[in-house]
Amino acid sequence: MLRRTSLAAAVALAATALGGPAPDGAGERPRPAHAAGDPAVRGPQAFAKAEITYTDADRQRVADLTWPTAGPPGPIVVILPSGSMGGAANHVGHAEHLASWGFVVAVVRDGLIDDASGFARVGHRAVLALDAVRAASQVAGRFTDRAAVVGAHFGGTAALAAALEDPRFNAVVSLHASTFGPGQGRYEVGVPYLGLGGVSEGGFFCPLGQSWDDVYFGSGVVHKAGLMFPDASPLDFQEPPYRDGGLLCGNPSGQPITAIRGLMTAWLQYYVRGDASYYANLYGPEGAPLKPGNVSDSRNENAPRRLAAVPTAGGGAELTWAKDLTDATVIQSYVVARAEGSGAFRPVATVPLAQNTYVDATLTGGTAYRYTVAFRDKAGNLFKPSEPVSIFGGAPTVTPTATATATRTATPTRTATAPVTPSATRTPTATRTPTATRTLAPATASRTSTPDPEVSPTPGALRPQAYLPALKNEGVRTLAGDRARSR
Repeated sequence: MLRRTSLAAAVALAATALGGPAPDGAGERPRPAHAAGDPAVRGPQAFAKAEITYTDADRQRVADLTWPTAGPPGPIVVILPSGSMGGAANHVGHAEHLASWGFVVAVVRDGLIDDASGFARVGHRAVLALDAVRAASQVAGRFTDRAAVVGAHFGGTAALAAALEDPRFNAVVSLHASTFGPGQGRYEVGVPYLGLGGVSEGGFFCPLGQSWDDVYFGSGVVHKAGLMFPDASPLDFQEPPYRDGGLLCGNPSGQPITAIRGLMTAWLQYYVRGDASYYANLYGPEGAPLKPGNVSDSRNENAPRRLAAVPTAGGGAELTWAKDLTDATVIQSYVVARAEGSGAFRPVATVPLAQNTYVDATLTGGTAYRYTVAFRDKAGNLFKPSEPVSIFGGAPTVTPTATATATRTATPTRTATAPVTPSATRTPTATRTPTATRTLAPATASRTSTPDPEVSPTPGALRPQAYLPALKNEGVRTLAGDRARSR
């Protein structure tokens, strides 16, 4: 982990009242209704702005602060802008939108291209900006202890690095995250992670921008979601003025910005603020992925992992599973379900999120049982269950090991006899020939290679990259292993 440098927070501009309800895009399919209003359009809160400065390794940095002037205190959101394609000016709309929904937002002003020390170093800027917001006098009493980090393009990958460094970030949103090439950007953060991206290719430099799904499949653990906008350029995940005018990555369509802001806001409201009423803005029944307007593919991972069952001495079953999610702000429990034989699953227990074991002592000997475990939020919304495991009821059988008793017999007396001289040489009558050669490979089938999923990709679909299985064998990528450069 990088060492945090000293902080010097100062005010450079006076706060000015701004904001209020306003339209924020049009031309997309209807989104789920919400009692507080559509999170894809401006919220009800007026907001103010100021500039804050802070110290980063003996260098002064600047962040643009936007916060609601009324209402209850809100979580802090730090935004890391793109590299060569844009800076803080391209995220003013995102900051104002989130502030109108009650978030305290800081946009790091410096473009990421001026830092050549990798994603870990750029992600550390978000940590410093979070400290600066907490020290700023303008927002004293206006924020909670909850926080999130949002990043665009290379900033989207750096946002994951920031969450891996600092546990104060409770969620990550990446807007068309990118890396310098395959194999980078693998950050198995244990917080909810939303990845949004496009597939359109154009301009001179856009192939680098198409690796956002590499980042998605290589990062996060559970409660992660990815949505693909097939007609979106990387520029569509920010706003004018565009720095390159479409030269690097093609001309933006301007269509998805409403859906992008709606998903980002709902994700932060649900996982960071802890408002379970936004479940329907993000998920279908049992946490199924939604496909809002302009989305060609969406998927998520929100089931507990590595469920296992072992018999207990009393004839029951002990279940264990991975403890991947520890933040109980909105996801507060597990639901254990059981099925007898081929019957339907029925809930048998509710387990607190802090616990990842359960013992079922109500089994019948000789009966087959199956179990699943699913997350449940504080409003009772369920997510997709885990893969089932099976076990037979009844105490484990222990087979005693037979012990042989040696019987001592008398040793016969050895009598010496004269040597016997063989009268003939014994010739073997046959040579034993082995009937088969034992091999490690199955004799009935030969192993064939699996086609590369990238050979014939489906347009507009998320797909795992071919290099990811090798990465999983290498373990979690460390921050120190990032290539020492950044956009």
